[in-house]
Amino acid sequence: MTPTLPRVAHEHHERLMQHVDEMPAVGKMMLTAPMADLKPRLVELDKWLTGLLIPHLEAAEATLYPELERMLQNRHSMAPMRREHAEIRRLVAEFSRLVKALGDERPHVGRTVAVRRVLYQLYYFVRAAFAGLRGSPLTTGVSIATIAVATIPLGGLWVVTGNTR
Repeated sequence: MTPTLPRVAHEHHERLMQHVDEMPAVGKMMLTAPMADLKPRLVELDKWLTGLLIPHLEAAEATLYPELERMLQNRHSMAPMRREHAEIRRLVAEFSRLVKALGDERPHVGRTVAVRRVLYQLYYFVRAAFAGLRGSPLTTGVSIATIAVATIPLGGLWVVTGNTR
């Protein structure tokens, strides 16, 4: 294992978490902020979710998960994470739909509640998914595999290779 892998993985997830940690503040803004301030934040968050977070999940599923399942003798060990990712995708799609439907005027109470509900659910699912990585082989450096992770600039995608120890 490369000596810097735990640090690189930690830094990568910390960059992602900076955006995730903004979600509750944006949800709170839904109650009082003028749409001129709120809508750009919602659009920016939507772009981050669809442009970085979803590709990050897809890259992990396409490259990292099959290798981990192989090393764990195909015990479907990644099935819970795949289900979490499916729910995150569903929530991101719902959030995107709601944000795109917003006009320039303050949304009515029902729409405000809907956006906040989805935003907070998404926040908790993503926090839980990332919390599962804390203390995992990828972030601690203690693993059954040597996993090299590199981020592609601007894309945020992972390139993963693994070798059994």
